[in-house]
Amino acid sequence: MIVLKYKNGDHFIAREDKSFFIDNKTGERLRNDHLVTKVMDLASDHGKYGELYYASLQVNGEKLVEQGPFLFNKPVFPIEEAKEIIDYSMQLKDLKKITKGFRFTQRIKWNSDGVFVTSIGKVA
Repeated sequence: MIVLKYKNGDHFIAREDKSFFIDNKTGERLRNDHLVTKVMDLASDHGKYGELYYASLQVNGEKLVEQGPFLFNKPVFPIEEAKEIIDYSMQLKDLKKITKGFRFTQRIKWNSDGVFVTSIGKVA
């Protein structure tokens, strides 16, 4: 996957097939300098090359090319990053483990007169 980010906030994300980073004659992966050249050529094709903030090529979780971030081209407004996905089921499981065998010792009551905290008697 190729990710390009520009100074004006534009994003370009593309999934490239194996022919992008594999040499057709030998079937081996291209050298890093060739990959950097190909990614930068693609960056100049899709936007102003002088305004490139960040460029990367990632294949199967492995970053083959990473150029930037170029701080002088930092976007004026923040780039939206991928938000962390919260797994509420895991939080609930953890809460159940933490509170297993926990007993409340006080009772809190709210009414128009205020808040009252009273002790809970022992249950036989």
